[in-house]
Amino acid sequence: MTQSLCALLHSLYSLPLTQGANPTHLSSLSLYHSKDLQRLELPSTKNPFIFVVLQGRLALHNPLHTPFGIRIYTDNTNYTSNTVNTNNQYFISNLTTPLKASVMPSKESFYALCLSLDRKECMQVLLHMETSTATSIIKQTRTSKQRQDCDSALLESLARLFSQRLDSIFLQSLIIKEIIYHALRGTYGNALLDTLTKVRELDSIYKANAWIKEHFARNFTVKDLAKRSAMSVSAFHK
Repeated sequence: MTQSLCALLHSLYSLPLTQGANPTHLSSLSLYHSKDLQRLELPSTKNPFIFVVLQGRLALHNPLHTPFGIRIYTDNTNYTSNTVNTNNQYFISNLTTPLKASVMPSKESFYALCLSLDRKECMQVLLHMETSTATSIIKQTRTSKQRQDCDSALLESLARLFSQRLDSIFLQSLIIKEIIYHALRGTYGNALLDTLTKVRELDSIYKANAWIKEHFARNFTVKDLAKRSAMSVSAFHK
């Protein structure tokens, strides 16, 4: 676990938290706590969310995750930030994410952060990326090292969002966009893409957006863009 997350975790010990989800200074950010609750209700998958385990272990039951249908997420506090595999510390929801998870027995209380994301904001971040970066995400050409570096950056940004308690909505929005940027480029970027749109259409949509940026001074219609993307007008509108 990184130093920022460790400092954040220690700041939580003195808070009067209830079992389950607790509100924070941001409506999109929740703090999960459990002392003896074994079953934890997760947010609805209506909107994608990032769930980060700060202390303890969480078992997610989903037959699509592993051959055994269970994936364990842990705080990794027994390891240094140089050796920890951060992709086991968090997950990004998709349409198959269950509504409940199991907190595994431990002598210590369970703590986790959950950030709900806005689909439109995620798409805006993707569409404003450099062409090479967006293409590497859509085509899944990022290396394992690149994804792990983004995982670490995501956790650092999330710790900053919770700890700094910025009064400016504008600055809060910038950090959330930063988190989305790292999430798209991280280990579970494809899970986030799946919740935004059909992956087979995403490349066409991004190419159309890139063409608009390059030829914004020209006159064109939605029909023209749909044709360039090899999509029907109705599909392009969606």
